[in-house]
Amino acid sequence: MRLSEITGKLHFKYRQTSERTKMGRLPALAVDAYFNNEFIGDLFVVHEPDGWVAYGVNVYPEHRRRGVATAMYDYAEELLGVKLRQSTSQTDDGKAFWAHRMKREP
Repeated sequence: MRLSEITGKLHFKYRQTSERTKMGRLPALAVDAYFNNEFIGDLFVVHEPDGWVAYGVNVYPEHRRRGVATAMYDYAEELLGVKLRQSTSQTDDGKAFWAHRMKREP
């Protein structure tokens, strides 16, 4: 099932928070994804001095490769009104995600 098939059952909640970093405590945003009202993943972004950076994303294995992470990133960017930057520390899956995401950027 692709995102277009689950969109009506997918929704998000967000909360503003902060994160302790080497640069001190910075503003942050956490986005939680729900499918049929069941938690299925989250995204955490931090406002560093040069912009909002994606610090981490997690989607439950049974919901991966359906566009859920992309939808969370899009939702966060819409909330913040800016494009997110990728973290300098990434897993192989994270690198593949960002390579694909960068291809679709205008």
